[in-house]
Amino acid sequence: MQEPLGSLDEPYVSSIDAYALIRGLHSDADALDFGDFRLEKVTSRNRQRWADIFAPAAVYHQGQHWVWIRHYSTQPTMPNGKYDYGSGGSAITQYLFELLFCLRLFRTGDVYFSKLTFVPSDKPESRLTVKINEPVIFFEIDPSHKWRYEFNTIDIDQFKAFCARINSAAFRIHPKFLVARSYFLQGSSKVFYRFNRDRIVDYCVTLESVLTNVEGLLRNQIGERASRMAGLATEEERIELARVFKTLYDYRSQLVHGSGISIDENDSVDTNMAQVEPAIRTILTNLICNAPADECEFGAYLNAIYHPTEEQWQNWFNSLKMPKGLAG
Repeated sequence: MQEPLGSLDEPYVSSIDAYALIRGLHSDADALDFGDFRLEKVTSRNRQRWADIFAPAAVYHQGQHWVWIRHYSTQPTMPNGKYDYGSGGSAITQYLFELLFCLRLFRTGDVYFSKLTFVPSDKPESRLTVKINEPVIFFEIDPSHKWRYEFNTIDIDQFKAFCARINSAAFRIHPKFLVARSYFLQGSSKVFYRFNRDRIVDYCVTLESVLTNVEGLLRNQIGERASRMAGLATEEERIELARVFKTLYDYRSQLVHGSGISIDENDSVDTNMAQVEPAIRTILTNLICNAPADECEFGAYLNAIYHPTEEQWQNWFNSLKMPKGLAG
């Protein structure tokens, strides 16, 4: 039985070494140094070390697992100033949550954390390994999934600058964006294969959270605003992406209302997701860095990007009033 690591009110250890298993990462190097933390690939040379820390069964895929490594010179605290190791490392888990969001936003691909271990430097026998019950971070993804996550040494400086932009933006703590971030991480954590389309639902909720500001015409608001925020070069590309997002929203409606999608629609999803995966990352990044944090200003910001016409509103209103069976 593990010894408790201390109360929430007083520091128990002078320093902590924290480790987390990473899956889905591919790189041209065996180690990536970010300054305050580093990533190390599990190989035949170091596998035993990581097996001793995590358990042999956790690192049986040599070359497929990486380890996140960070040394804390003082015991981490939660935002309220409490020391949190009695609760199983919540401060470190929150840090991994923020890191995972930046990793997934930085580029397309399925990368995730699967296990966390922290070791008090003055009491190594009290090391604790936990599989935290957090589906956003710790979700078993089908290893055959096609969305490969590639991160090389040359990407480190760009990634650090990207994280600094994201973490300093005022909009990142806006309530609407917190909802969007949660669903984006849930969607990109889920197995994505033929006839299992939960990712579509979560991505649509992500966009609905931050791209709609009035009830009604949600499909139009999402498709038109998303396509205008995706940084496309031509109007033809924008119109096509708007069509893709509107189609995706139609599929989302079919899925959540229990009718499912057809074989032909499944084929369409596979094609469309190649556009959606990079686009949703560009859209969220643009929102974080450019959207105002004030609620009224944010509504005006969305309306400046796209606002439905009076004719569109009237057609939508008429469709609600028309008796079922007479529409169309």
